[in-house]
Amino acid sequence: MAEEKRLLERLSECLSALVGSLCAGFSWFLGGVLILLVFGIVVDVVLWAGLNRPVAALSELQWHLYGLTGMLAMSYSLLRGSHVRVDLFYENFSDFWQKVVETTGLVVFMAPLLWFLMVEGIELVETALRVGEKSAVQGGLAARWIPKAFIPLGCLSLLISGILRLGSLWLDGHVGRRGPGEAQLGGAR
Repeated sequence: MAEEKRLLERLSECLSALVGSLCAGFSWFLGGVLILLVFGIVVDVVLWAGLNRPVAALSELQWHLYGLTGMLAMSYSLLRGSHVRVDLFYENFSDFWQKVVETTGLVVFMAPLLWFLMVEGIELVETALRVGEKSAVQGGLAARWIPKAFIPLGCLSLLISGILRLGSLWLDGHVGRRGPGEAQLGGAR
């Protein structure tokens, strides 16, 4: 029994370290995407308002970067345990019932939806590749499959985050507003 407990504690430590590393990686990557997004907006505004020369591809790219940022930010917040919970009673529940509510939300609602979106998103990407889909706007982005690929990739990222969240819930005992890997990320909010 003591050996099983040590094994679970070691697994929990590895899981927390993995989640902490993923969170740090997500935050750096998102920071880079946001810098690109701000740069793109500034260039677009200067070209459009200042020089009266709008660039359709740049405007479309901004929307795709918004989408990518949103998808990865959701994964990051789920990993951190800072996702929004719309439950009036959750904070008053015991740790066990908070885990049950969180597990139910992840397994019953989130996982099937993400699986469906991932499968459908892959079909969207395949279709866009097969037909050579491009922007309808002259001067727009040529390869529409690239931003469409963010859909299944974002869903996969969220699904992996959900699985890691479940593991940390039941192995580490993290419930409520604390997230896995919190020690590596600087602690309290």
